[in-house]
Amino acid sequence: MKLFLKKLEGWNKAFWYHTLFRLLFKNEVLSPPTPLGDVRKVLIFKHDYIGDMTLATSCFNVLKRIKPDIRIDVVASDKSFPLLVCDSRLTKRYEYRDSLKGMIDLVREARKVGYDMILCLTFSSRTKDGLLANLIAPNAIKVTIADEGREELYKRLFNLQVKVEDNQFTQQYANVLIKGFGLPLTDDDIRPSVEPCKESFEKVEAFLNANRVSEFVLLNISGRLAVKRWGRANAERFLREFFRRYGEFAIALSETPDIADDVAYLKRAFSQERLFSFKGTILDVAALASKARLVITPDSALSHLAATYARPVIALCSPVTYSKHWHPYKTEAILLHAPKEMGIDKIAPEDVLNAVQTMLEKTKIAVAS
Repeated sequence: MKLFLKKLEGWNKAFWYHTLFRLLFKNEVLSPPTPLGDVRKVLIFKHDYIGDMTLATSCFNVLKRIKPDIRIDVVASDKSFPLLVCDSRLTKRYEYRDSLKGMIDLVREARKVGYDMILCLTFSSRTKDGLLANLIAPNAIKVTIADEGREELYKRLFNLQVKVEDNQFTQQYANVLIKGFGLPLTDDDIRPSVEPCKESFEKVEAFLNANRVSEFVLLNISGRLAVKRWGRANAERFLREFFRRYGEFAIALSETPDIADDVAYLKRAFSQERLFSFKGTILDVAALASKARLVITPDSALSHLAATYARPVIALCSPVTYSKHWHPYKTEAILLHAPKEMGIDKIAPEDVLNAVQTMLEKTKIAVAS
């Protein structure tokens, strides 16, 4: 029965693509490289999680490098929207709402701008985003990452489907532009970058000054998924040995509502040590990461935020992570993997401590210079 329903769903999609979409949308098929030409206003669909948006900021840099005066707007999720609030590269930010009213409002508002290019980069909703792109700007160049086996279907919605290598997502996103439009850039020209607000850096400076902190390690034990939570017991074992070995370092513990009780417990347990909790927005944490000697975190957005500032990272990787895709971009990083089908709480504190020793030794010369 499930197999039949899956086939039925496929037939239904094929009907919409090959009949109604073909009648409604007249997208001329383009082949890469297609010159950017007179493109002046670009809308980017990227409404998934914070880490995804962090990596996709490489597209902002590519566009601004080639055309400094280009207008870039973004459709972001409620989760990643706060990451963009102070980004000077963006003119407008739309918050994506997955409802009929939300989509109608988005189309109505975005149509007023007159976009001449739309990039659809969200992982799981290219069909929906392609449909919205056609409603927003029927005559714009509509671009997406090529999906093997769906090229024939997607040509109804997109002018340009760009094949990119199966590599790190930062490279994939940027290469949609570099390869799609023949831009004279290489991977060395690409780095995701996030712009915290001035107030975020001021908050971090106040935090460091109040606690008389200079050299510190930023530790995060929180994760969106259960398999990405390291847990109180592991953190306690790690901290006990860390302070014994590295008394010259402080620990800044990133505090989020889901681990408030764990943070309170750890602060009591290490009240005689230089352990300080830090609460703030995602941009506040990004600003703090930019000052850290080392960042230890589950394979989450924080690992990518740290990489935007070339901060060394130790990432605790869950079974759902494909490290080739999610490796922190162009920064010193050690990835520790949980055993198959187990969460990162199975990564031993001793292994993390060994990684800390390796990373501190590796980066000692760079810090000294």
